[in-house]
This record gives sequence, C-alpha cells and structure tokens, in this order.
Amino acid sequence: MELAQARWDDARREYEARQNGPDPDELALAEARLANADAQLVAAQAALDMLDLVAPYSGTVVEVNVTTGERILPSQIVVKLADFSEWFVETTDLIENEVVNIQPGQTVTIVPDALPDLRLSGRVESISQVYGEHAGDVTYKVRIRLDESDDLLRWGMTVEARFNR
Repeated sequence: MELAQARWDDARREYEARQNGPDPDELALAEARLANADAQLVAAQAALDMLDLVAPYSGTVVEVNVTTGERILPSQIVVKLADFSEWFVETTDLIENEVVNIQPGQTVTIVPDALPDLRLSGRVESISQVYGEHAGDVTYKVRIRLDESDDLLRWGMTVEARFNR
C-alpha cells in the first residue's frame, strides 16, 4: 500500500508540475536534441546524394563497369552512356592525297560492312588539322554526321565512306 501511495504522490507532483507547461530546462534540452537530429538527417541525406551518379545528358546506358559495393576513384569510368539521337562516323585512313579533295559539308554515302545493302547519307562535319600515321602513310581523321540512322547499326561497326563529288 505504501508503494502504491508513493507512486500516486509522485504522479500527483508530476501532474501539478506540468499544469503550467513543460519544465523549461527539459523543453530546451528536447529542442536541442531535435535540432541535432535534424542536422544529422540533413548531413546523411547530403552524403546519400553524393553516391548518385548523374549523367550530364540523357541517353542509354550501354555498359556498366562497376559492381555494387565497389569503391570507385574520381576519374574512373564506371558507365558508358550513349546518345543514339545522332550518329557519327570517323575515318582514320584518309591519306594526304585523298583528304585534299574533301570539304566540310560535302555529302557522303555510308555503307556498313555488316549491312552491305544499307546505304546511309551523311555530311562531312570536320577534317582534322593534324595528321596521324597509319601503315607508313600520313592520314587525317574526317568526322561525318549521318543524316539518318538504322536500328541495326552498332557502335564500332566498320563502314565504307564514299565521298560524293
């Protein structure tokens, strides 16, 4: 009975102490704990956001070079992202005697080796100002923008570029 009476007395004191609102010291402590928890939540969300890989443009992920839980370095390539809205062909074998007959804007017919019946049109976008060497020849890179595409085209396919005059 004495224990029950002591508990009742404690409860009554607690009730009376709360009649005028919470204890200011306890309220200040609770508010400080809440502010600390809010700050930790913001920091945790910022750390989580830093784990997201965000592409600089829209496209299709064509290759992933990282696995879950793997640490990556700042300059490490982890994803290849393809923009299939435009296709380009780059030649690497135009020798100096051929490249002088090619001009930016010139039309080109592209024939993929794997699709010999397919003909795609394009235009010369740029001609490298610097040479390279290939099999002992001085060569120049020419970049061609395709006017059209085909669903069967794949990156890295070999093509024949026929420069129209």
